[in-house]
Amino acid sequence: MTGRFAFGLLILWFCAAVASIVDPYDYKVWATEMLMVFTIVVLLSATYRKLQFSKTSYFIIFCFLLVQTVGAHYTFERVPFFFNAAGRNNFDRFGHFVFGLNAFVVIEFLLKRKIASSFNLACVSAFFAVLVLSNTWRFFELFYADIENGKSGDALLGMQGDYWNAQKDMLCDIIGSAAAVYLFKTGQHFRKKKQTAASAEL
Repeated sequence: MTGRFAFGLLILWFCAAVASIVDPYDYKVWATEMLMVFTIVVLLSATYRKLQFSKTSYFIIFCFLLVQTVGAHYTFERVPFFFNAAGRNNFDRFGHFVFGLNAFVVIEFLLKRKIASSFNLACVSAFFAVLVLSNTWRFFELFYADIENGKSGDALLGMQGDYWNAQKDMLCDIIGSAAAVYLFKTGQHFRKKKQTAASAEL
């Protein structure tokens, strides 16, 4: 069932990816943003037999890929259907929050593969993994913007005149990671409660 669920999400994302390539704001921005997306899809597909995740993990990954794909088409500061606060489009903040949720996937991976010896260690490791990956991408964006030094570079960076943009993005990553930890812990609690109830009935 998980395989069908993951495949269904893959088809939905593929449809979105095809739609996103039609008349994007900037093809250079689209190609650069989608580089990470395609890399993730290829890696997940290539390692699916060895690294199968839960439906929740696949749904979180799908949400992030979809957000990234939409942002690639419009650029994150120009997504038309998202809430604008004080003249600023916060779709990029939402994107960082969703990226932070992927800490759930990291925790599941670390515990399943028995890389982390405890839930707390897995959570701390997931926090650092999310921050490292987010900052690595941020440095890549800065590097690209410096080389491009034009419309495409500014569109990819998407600071929108906010000097503290990078710090606020990191905060959204952290909030997303905290939400992922809570979600994972809650899920574990309900599973244990269900198993206890089933054992009691026997």
